[in-house]
Amino acid sequence: MSDNTVNQQTNSYQPVNYQPQPNMQQPAQYPPYQPPTIIINNTNTNMNTGQQYIYKKKLTALILCAIGLLGFAGFHRFYVGKIFTGIIYFLTGGLFFIGTVFDLVMISTGSFRDKASYPLV
Repeated sequence: MSDNTVNQQTNSYQPVNYQPQPNMQQPAQYPPYQPPTIIINNTNTNMNTGQQYIYKKKLTALILCAIGLLGFAGFHRFYVGKIFTGIIYFLTGGLFFIGTVFDLVMISTGSFRDKASYPLV
């Protein structure tokens, strides 16, 4: 016969030199899952709660924008808190006056907003 024999009782092939493997290690036992504890502390430590937002004036922004048509562009952007675009307007002449004219129309129609997205009053 060959190296393989047929087990008559179970009718399955097993090699002659077959040795069952020793039991494998049991997987590590972990403690049951517990959700994390969340501590909510809603204490307000803000010291400047009494300050109100200072709204920007529409007339001031309009005058500063009109000065931009004379060559000193971007001051209206600095006034409303948009520092980065104010620098760009200042260095490019109000985006070659196109941006200044656009802002002049936006301010006069009431569509222009400050950095905090509040309308000019």
